[in-house]
Amino acid sequence: MFLIISIAFTLLQWICAFFLVIVSIHGPSSLPALTLFWLILIQVILWSSFIIFRRCEYKHATVYLIFLGIVTTASAPLIYFIAEKYDAYRWNNILSNTKIYNVRDDLLLTSDGLPFGIRFSFKAEFPYTDYNYITPIIRPQSDRDSTSIGPNDMWKLGYSTNPPLKREYYFRKGVTYDIVFEMVPGYLIPRHGENAASGDDEKMKYCLQYPIENVHFLTRDKFEQIITTDIADNYLVMLHGTAYGDISSGQNPEFTRNKYNPVDFYNTYKIKNIEECRPYQQQ
Repeated sequence: MFLIISIAFTLLQWICAFFLVIVSIHGPSSLPALTLFWLILIQVILWSSFIIFRRCEYKHATVYLIFLGIVTTASAPLIYFIAEKYDAYRWNNILSNTKIYNVRDDLLLTSDGLPFGIRFSFKAEFPYTDYNYITPIIRPQSDRDSTSIGPNDMWKLGYSTNPPLKREYYFRKGVTYDIVFEMVPGYLIPRHGENAASGDDEKMKYCLQYPIENVHFLTRDKFEQIITTDIADNYLVMLHGTAYGDISSGQNPEFTRNKYNPVDFYNTYKIKNIEECRPYQQQ
């Protein structure tokens, strides 16, 4: 009887562990490690109790073993709660202790000196040796209250670090990184995976992603009006993965040091004869 009870709870606990690992795909990143620790711990407790109760002459030993199996199995949801709390603590610790300084920005130019985008750079030091997806969110102040991504919002064309990273976005504790991002408006996208902004063939490397009628919420006329906005201003900056410019967490807003005008970028793309994307290039 003791063996049957122990095997039954063991199978149930393995099923719970499998479910927790599956949930971790869209849940706390620490959940798989905590689940493994939890599974080993409760298995040791369960099978140690099996050995003790099988050899003893307690009148209610079977009841005790069943109760212990229920308690250890029912603790599975607690692991998810602990993982959530731990990840939140660790994330807040990263935000609080990642150092960002010497922030700089200037125009990203084409080979013949036309404004193509924004080069955003800074120095960073990280509190952990770990993967940390860090990327700027740069948008005109005219879009600052919008909850959706606007066509003038800048997106990452490419980035580099000094010293170079051995793995993408894997930073080491105690190392000062000089990080440079090349940003372009969201409606300019690479053709066929190309992502370099140098040379005289921008026309062949990029296309302009106009909204598709009856698919996107913007009409073509409204889209044209937005991307030809003629207002030079400091762009709003938030550095995802850090507390820099994170106004949602109570931080002060941050802005580019220089002023940029959306229509300047648009005019460059027209001078370069960059064409509208065909449907297959927008996928």
